[in-house]
Amino acid sequence: FHGGPDKIERIKTDILKDVPDLILILAHLGATNPSYPKKEEIKNVLTSFKDYSNIFFDISGISDRGLLKLGLEI
Repeated sequence: FHGGPDKIERIKTDILKDVPDLILILAHLGATNPSYPKKEEIKNVLTSFKDYSNIFFDISGISDRGLLKLGLEI
């Protein structure tokens, strides 16, 4: 699933409200554009979903070690 900061509320209020046990995998650590990932954007998405045990993150397209480390820390 392509996520991004603009989809956080939709995922929480529409998708997970209707299907709370749905397992979601958000592509590219939640970055809108994996070619030019933005640290604050990724941090926002990761932080928004850190308490959801059914949300996972794909790391494809993310080659910046700092962003990968951020994903592990959050």
